[in-house]
Amino acid sequence: MTKKAESPQRIDLDDVEDLMEADVPIKHPSTGAVVGTIRLMGPENPVRRRLMFARIDRMNADAIAGVHPSAAESFDLLSDDLADITAGWDFTKGGQPLPFSRQAAAELYSDPKRGWIRAQVVAARDNRERFIGTSANG
Repeated sequence: MTKKAESPQRIDLDDVEDLMEADVPIKHPSTGAVVGTIRLMGPENPVRRRLMFARIDRMNADAIAGVHPSAAESFDLLSDDLADITAGWDFTKGGQPLPFSRQAAAELYSDPKRGWIRAQVVAARDNRERFIGTSANG
């Protein structure tokens, strides 16, 4: 006798929603210990969407004009894009809280000694499930 497949539990769509921001724990590359937290704007955040649309429009205009960024320019553009969607952080540097600003974020993401942070932020940015949560109804 074959076993009847169990039907998945149904979830009410009103119980799940996109988050506008999410905290991303940043882990030490060797030990895995959390060294700080970065708050990123989610894909449905209106500011992030506006920035994304502007970037796409710029890339399309550049492509039509035959302009293609170099690898170094692409690296800088990614650092700027990450800084634009970073809403804050909680880090310590030199025993003191590291002040957050968009400029400080761009510098952090461009720092060749901090590529491990940049890689984790890129992975978090591209993980849509990180920005889905339970609604107030759920």
